[in-house]
Amino acid sequence: MSAGEINLEQKGITMKRASRFLPALILLGSLSVWASPPQVILTDSARREVLQSEIMSESFQEKLDVVSGSKRRGGNEVLLLVNARMSIPVRYQLIDNAKRSIVISTFTAYADEKNGQITDESTRVLVEKLIAAKKRGVEIKVILDGASVSMAGSHIVVQSLRDAGIKVIKYNPIVSDDYDLKSFQALPHAVYRFFADHNPLRNRWHEKTMVIDGTYGIIGGINWGDLYIGNNFSSAVYSVKEFYAHPLIREIGVPPRDEWEESIPASYRDTDVLVKGPVVEEALRQLLLDFSLLDILNKKSRHDQYRDITTEDADAARTLFNREYQDNPIYFNGAQDDLVQGWGAAREPQEVRYISQRPFLERTFTENFNYLINYAKENDVYVNQENPSLRISNLYINLINKAQKQILWGCHSNRPTPEMLEALEAAALRGVQIIIIGNSQATANTLPDKGFLMYGKGEAYYKSLLRSGRGNIRIFEWQDKATVDGQELRSGAFHSKVFSVDGVISSIGSYNMASASFESHTEGTLVVNDAAFTQSVEEMFQKDLRFTKEVHLQNILDKEAERRRKRRVKSSPRH
Repeated sequence: MSAGEINLEQKGITMKRASRFLPALILLGSLSVWASPPQVILTDSARREVLQSEIMSESFQEKLDVVSGSKRRGGNEVLLLVNARMSIPVRYQLIDNAKRSIVISTFTAYADEKNGQITDESTRVLVEKLIAAKKRGVEIKVILDGASVSMAGSHIVVQSLRDAGIKVIKYNPIVSDDYDLKSFQALPHAVYRFFADHNPLRNRWHEKTMVIDGTYGIIGGINWGDLYIGNNFSSAVYSVKEFYAHPLIREIGVPPRDEWEESIPASYRDTDVLVKGPVVEEALRQLLLDFSLLDILNKKSRHDQYRDITTEDADAARTLFNREYQDNPIYFNGAQDDLVQGWGAAREPQEVRYISQRPFLERTFTENFNYLINYAKENDVYVNQENPSLRISNLYINLINKAQKQILWGCHSNRPTPEMLEALEAAALRGVQIIIIGNSQATANTLPDKGFLMYGKGEAYYKSLLRSGRGNIRIFEWQDKATVDGQELRSGAFHSKVFSVDGVISSIGSYNMASASFESHTEGTLVVNDAAFTQSVEEMFQKDLRFTKEVHLQNILDKEAERRRKRRVKSSPRH
């Protein structure tokens, strides 16, 4: 067995059986060639203690309402879609079921165009299903990141949908909303936009959210494309029959299966969440407001579109939203907080908040949020001083600052800002156990930047975290190989964005531990105030840890010493 592999057949234990006996197997410490990872599933008594603590108090949650610009909504049902083998069939079924409206926001949709055809299977099916829904009379809106349309070759996706009468908007396009070029031809336009402060390589549309008929929503990290479909590792540790038997999946009508579809080697590990209930309208309202504003911006001269958003632009967007969408039954169906009452104990309603973050769209109006700076001082909470409208960033830092037991954070890009770093280090010094999952060098190499930023820059932050954490910060890297039932499986990057605090609050969305998410990208996340749901997140995190290798400070120091040695050898005169 080569280095970096995980042998899950030791002691005759297969992967599927391991998932059922995970807590006991952790104690045995025999699943992996490395020391067993920590136990992250908190006890019921620890969870009950947190439920009585300040982090769940009404006064603190009200402060979070203010600094995150979000509303807690009760009466929702939330289901963790651990991987794309769960999420994509649900997405397809919801599109097939749609009667009135579909609104999709995504970073990219891979096309893999050949001879004028979409050959990426999952994107091809998406396009076909959206066109079929349009023919049924469903109103459809799609937002795509403009730079990704060029870099992922999504021109044919945009054109196919538009040819069918579907409204597609490209956010901050390299050339324009109507016209684009192949990547190498578009370079001069990209350079111009960078220097003109459009910055299409940093000002990106990163949120992945889909809303159907104002009732169901899917929020998370999964883009459209086969690259995200069927990660071998995560598909192996979950029961297909248990998932398809879930009441919400049966309610939607996803056809049951006896086994997962065939996995795709080296695909990304990613996560979504399915939600039904009043909070869905919060997400829908934000996306339609965004759509209204982007529609107005993309009709301006391309030299001015995303550089300076004026008060007139914002007012026009609000007018357009009020005219086209507000109180329109095609989009909003008047969901109430008691939507899920009567479901029974097996389907307890949950308190959820949807949070959006739009740094570049709101930077012109930063002064409108300055009242939050005074609010933060008066109420002893964190608000970003330079841009107080960073809603998700505000919420994350405040939750870290109040954590008392455990923080779990997994994402594909772990390059914390100074604010994140300071908050995490302070939490560790209070005794909070912080567990981080990121990519290894091998899996980072499958990312678009080949790991240059996502891994190379991240190691420096790892060193700082491990040094200052006094043993309370532990970092684990996702591996690219595992042996399951005698078969070697491969995985691509860890792309999931999961954040959990003290066993009672979890966030699933598009937000990474990185400056781009903190202050540049548009992001969206679903924050669930629920101990049972958070336990399911912890269980997912525990299983993911089985495919990781822990990073130790000495490992990093040894690698740095080896790099210095090689530089000295290379620069020394030859004899």
